[in-house]
Amino acid sequence: MRVWLINHYALPPSEPGWTRHYALARELIRSGHDVTIIASSFNHVTGMQMNCAHEKLCTFERFGEVPFLLLRVPPYRSKMARLWNMFVFAFEVWSRLIPDLACRLCRGATGETSTCTFRLGNTRSLAADTH
Repeated sequence: MRVWLINHYALPPSEPGWTRHYALARELIRSGHDVTIIASSFNHVTGMQMNCAHEKLCTFERFGEVPFLLLRVPPYRSKMARLWNMFVFAFEVWSRLIPDLACRLCRGATGETSTCTFRLGNTRSLAADTH
């Protein structure tokens, strides 16, 4: 089964903080599932952008056997900036992942490989920013 673990605060084991999502994903992978953790590029424990985020809007990194899709979000120090950070993450998930998921489901159900009608405006595929 394909599983997306979407959590704004999920961290890879290379970062200081809590890694329960990584442990869960690792066990699911060992059980035969195709798992990707989708998280923000900002480590909320350290207050720093993760090294793998670079300047891309999203970055695909594999930590051990667990793939992470890190969505770039702005750093914050104040409560209002943290709210903006949360909004940007939610927007990135909605605008990038939901259309991509709809296209995959549509193609899977119909077997078509043509352009997906669920694409929103000029939304680019995830692959365009991650490679």
